Amino acid sequence: MPVNLIEGNVAFSHSCRFLLEIPSDANPFDRALVVALHGQGMNAAGFRRILRELDSARAALLVPEGPYPFEERRADSIRIGYAWYVYR
Repeated sequence: MPVNLIEGNVAFSHSCRFLLEIPSDANPFDRALVVALHGQGMNAAGFRRILRELDSARAALLVPEGPYPFEERRADSIRIGYAWYVYR
């Protein structure tokens, strides 16, 4: 089935927190960079802890944090995580 492909640019500007971890014994330009996006309701610090368990080749790790606060409700608590989009 033929498809139409439209390519273009759209202006987008948004600020978000991030964590960048570079192994201390490494030249930052001499290592792979892993960019990892957390899931809805998580944060950069929590996701970084999970990823560090993989410890693959001591690559540099960039973990941005979703810009939108997300309220995660449980039976006994409310926790704020983050999301990449507005969830309704």
